[in-house]
Amino acid sequence: MAGKGGARPGAGRPKGSIGHLAREFQELYKKAAKERGFNLAETLVDISANKSNPELQVKALAILAQYAYPKLKAQEMQITEPVRVLVIDATQPQEPDVDPLS
Repeated sequence: MAGKGGARPGAGRPKGSIGHLAREFQELYKKAAKERGFNLAETLVDISANKSNPELQVKALAILAQYAYPKLKAQEMQITEPVRVLVIDATQPQEPDVDPLS
């Protein structure tokens, strides 16, 4: 019987599929939400519109944004020419007539 144990190609749950505990939780949540007339998306929209708690408002908007906009990947850039970097100190007042790039 040697050679039968260990990881095998194609064995296990497929990538991206939901495990049985997560699936069971989703089913219970959906059933309870339907019985109580609860809609998570509507609740998050209501919270995001409430301006009395800005921290909670931002958290609700961050959750909703995951479903409204695609997640962006980091981009790698290669710069082949010299680049001029301008650092502006926002703590010091600037004269409006001075062009920092000239």
